[in-house]
Amino acid sequence: MHLAIEVIELSFEHFAEAAFGLSSRDAQVVTAWTGLILMAYLATKLLQKVCVAAKYAIAKAPARLKELKESAVSYSVGHRLELVMAAAAIVVYLTL
Repeated sequence: MHLAIEVIELSFEHFAEAAFGLSSRDAQVVTAWTGLILMAYLATKLLQKVCVAAKYAIAKAPARLKELKESAVSYSVGHRLELVMAAAAIVVYLTL
């Protein structure tokens, strides 16, 4: 993955040098800022998806907890993990 990113960065730098007549240093600066902006955008989109998942988990948590309590099966590791994930989703949602 890291190697693929490096190849893309190097290709972008060479393109910027050839297309816009930038020096090597200027092309590196443009590439760095472009990468930073792109990563910030992708992080924002990922955070939006996490918020949607957290809202869904919060909406479903009371019904799922009631269902788990009413079931005759004791809490398994999967149920505990599900409860922990629901609690984590609630915490993430409330801190945003």
